[in-house]
Amino acid sequence: MPSDANSDSSPSLHTRRLYLIRHGQAGGEKYNELTAPGRAQADALGEYFASREIAVQAAATGSLDRQRETYARFADAYTKRHPDASAPEAQVVPGLDEIGPEIWFRLGEELRHKSEGFRDDFRAWTHSMRDSIDRRDPAVKAAYLRVLETVLRVWVSGDYATTDIETFQTFHERVLDAARRLPPAGDLVVISSGTPIALLTGAALGFSLERSLYFTRRVANTSLSVYETTAGSAADRWDPISINGLPHLSAEQGTEI
Repeated sequence: MPSDANSDSSPSLHTRRLYLIRHGQAGGEKYNELTAPGRAQADALGEYFASREIAVQAAATGSLDRQRETYARFADAYTKRHPDASAPEAQVVPGLDEIGPEIWFRLGEELRHKSEGFRDDFRAWTHSMRDSIDRRDPAVKAAYLRVLETVLRVWVSGDYATTDIETFQTFHERVLDAARRLPPAGDLVVISSGTPIALLTGAALGFSLERSLYFTRRVANTSLSVYETTAGSAADRWDPISINGLPHLSAEQGTEI
C-alpha cells in the first residue's frame, strides 16, 4: 500500500500536497521526549524530503514536545541537506495532540483493579516507556496492544467511573476540527500522533469509527501519509496518495511504540 511520496505526477495548480506524519519514537517519565531511535527517525525523514527535493511551504504540529521536537529535527536535517530550501516555522494546532496521559493513567488505574491480566500488561507498557527496553520485543508489543484496545474501548463506550477526563466525543471533535485550522495554502507538513492520525485517515477514507481506531495500532513512528487536497480548503477533501509509508527508514529503524 505505501508508495513513494513523489511517485505521482506533480499536483495541478488547484491542488496542494499534505504530508501527515507521526512523531518519532518517544519515551521518558511523561512519554514526551524523543528517544535516540526517535531522533534518528526524525533526522532521516528530513534528509529524505531534501533528497527528493520535496517542497515544504507550510507546517503545523500539535503542542506536545515530542511533536514539536520531531519537526525541529526534521527541519534542521532538511535544510542541512538542501541548503537552498527553507523550512517554515510550524503553526501550533492543539487539536493535533494525542490523547492526554491522564486518560491512560486514570482509566488504567480503574481497570487494573478489575483485571489482573490488564494490571500486568499496564505495568509492562509503562515500564517500556520509562526504561531502555526494546519495544519491538513481541511480549512488550503484545502488552501495549492489549492496553491500547482495552482503554480505547472503555473510553469510547463511556463505561467508566472517572469523571474529570476529556470524553472521547470531545477528543474526536477537536481532532476533526484541527483539519480546518491547518495553514490554508502551500504544500504542508503536519506532525501529529497515532490516534489523531488514525481518526483523520479514517475520515479521509470513509472508515467506520471502529475501523479508524483499529488503525491506531498500525501507525508507525515518523510514518508518512501523503494526500492531495483542494487549494485553500484543506478540510473538505483529502485524496490519498500513500498511507503509513516509511520510505526514509530501514526495517531495523522502524518502530510503532
